[in-house]
Parts: sequence; C-alpha cells; structure tokens
Amino acid sequence: MCSAPQPKPPEVVYQGPSRKEIRQDRRDMRQFRKDSMLQQQEMQTALQAQIDAANAAAAEAAAQLAEQQQAMQAMATTANQTYAVQTTQQAPASPQVTKSQSTATLPRATASLTVGQRNSTNTGLNIGR
Repeated sequence: MCSAPQPKPPEVVYQGPSRKEIRQDRRDMRQFRKDSMLQQQEMQTALQAQIDAANAAAAEAAAQLAEQQQAMQAMATTANQTYAVQTTQQAPASPQVTKSQSTATLPRATASLTVGQRNSTNTGLNIGR
C-alpha cells in the first residue's frame, strides 16, 4: 500500500516590532505625555491669567458704578434742596387800584373795513382752467 505523506503543520514565527522598536515607541509615548502635560499647564496658566484680569476689570467696573450711583444720589439730594421754595403772603406796600371808565370818555371808533371788490376780473376762486 502506498502511504501518502503526512501533512506538516505550518511553522508560526512571530515577526512583530523588535525590542529596540518597542523601547523607542515607549520613549516617544513618554515624551508625548510630558509635552502634553506641559502644554496643558501653560494653557491653564494663560487661561487663569485671563480670568483674573476679567474679574479685576469687573470689580473695577462695579466700584465705578457704585461711585456713580452715590454721586447721582448726592446730586438728587442737592437738586431737591435747590428747588425747595418757601412762600409768604404780605400786603403790597402801595397797592394800585384801577377805576372803571365810563363809555362817554372812551374814544369813538372811526376805522372802517372794506372787504374785496364786487365781481371784478381776476378775483375769486378759479377752479379748472
């Protein structure tokens, strides 16, 4: 009888990155983490400086507003005092009295009024042509 040759299992060989490449990748990752942390720290410092400047500006604006409000209240108080009026009643020193005039002493009206001309040319209201 003929016997067929027995199949051999394939030989598996791991061919991934070398140990040198793995060490280099780890070094690169550590450097990347270090750079990222440094960048985040710089960003946080700059952002905090901007927040502090904005808070200082807001506090200054609030103080200025309070100062203006106090000034306006002082002006309102002064204005109320300025426009306060006190009145007293006194009899006039030498009162003048008017007398009614009689109709006989009034001058007679002599003026006359003439209104328009009667049926003359170019007078009146022209509508149309």
